[in-house]
Amino acid sequence: MRILGLDLSTHSSGVSIFENNKLIYNELIFPNKNDSTFVRIVYTQNEIEKIIKKYNIDYVAIEDVAISVTRNAKTCHDLLFLVGSICGLCNVYGVKWKIFIPSHWRKLVRCI
Repeated sequence: MRILGLDLSTHSSGVSIFENNKLIYNELIFPNKNDSTFVRIVYTQNEIEKIIKKYNIDYVAIEDVAISVTRNAKTCHDLLFLVGSICGLCNVYGVKWKIFIPSHWRKLVRCI
């Protein structure tokens, strides 16, 4: 089983692929910082789509948006939009996905 782990951001997104609990690929996606937020989101979505197709991903684990008083509403909105676009992309390709709170997925990774 190939699992794609995502730590999403509109400025840089972390991508890791695990196969049978072994890390086989990782990278950072860097959209152009001068582009609008929407263009950066679309760029990130397109890059993740390439990875899903190339690596024949079975499952996607996405880090949840930590909504707190330290983030402004626009940042939360943008991150939620990005997460939603990736969930939709997974649905298009029939890839199962789940959103994990940061403390939960970090605990799972320590077990590998």
